[in-house]
Amino acid sequence: MRRRDVTAYRTRHLVALACCVVAVSGTASAGEDSAAGEWRVAAPVHRFLDRLDRMLSPRCLTPAAGAALTDLVAAGGLQPVLQDEFTILRGDVGGQQIELEIEDRIHHSYGITLALPGSKSGRPDGQGQRFLFYLAPTSSPNPRATTALLAAASLFDGVIPDTALARCSEGGEPHADRRYPRALILASAVMDVVIVLAAILFGLRAIRPLRGTVDADS
Repeated sequence: MRRRDVTAYRTRHLVALACCVVAVSGTASAGEDSAAGEWRVAAPVHRFLDRLDRMLSPRCLTPAAGAALTDLVAAGGLQPVLQDEFTILRGDVGGQQIELEIEDRIHHSYGITLALPGSKSGRPDGQGQRFLFYLAPTSSPNPRATTALLAAASLFDGVIPDTALARCSEGGEPHADRRYPRALILASAVMDVVIVLAAILFGLRAIRPLRGTVDADS
């Protein structure tokens, strides 16, 4: 291989390597604002950190969850489930659980709890996308009440958006601060360094075989 061809080949590899490093390093720019202490994360890293944060940190319900349930009830969304046999007796939205209680025409009450995973022990009686369903013990079992409660729980589970869930504070209430913990930011930075180093090593391995050719031609 002539020296000119080798030089052109090496240049193409170096350009490709540089583009790779720039692209990788550009996807994650984590920094700290010295004035406000805010962490800024690029979009791909933001999505990764959000998934990791959801796995590692317990989630709590925000007031938006109660607003979504209020809108559902006000619009008559539970009427097809309750029909004329049951009425809503009580509904509570807590930090990580939602409680619903209904009663029949003879004033027997039945309840169900929607719990975020990890907030309630025991075997659930049903499951939605976000919540586990736990039927409350009753002295007068009613299969129709069980069906109505599980159906209502599924409706509740479906109308609560992801934006109504936030990272919990130490007191078990929603944490208003949406910034990511420093540990997650540092973990992301370490990943970026590893990716960049891997790209550099790949480029060096691609270029190294050319040295023998260049020495032989010279």
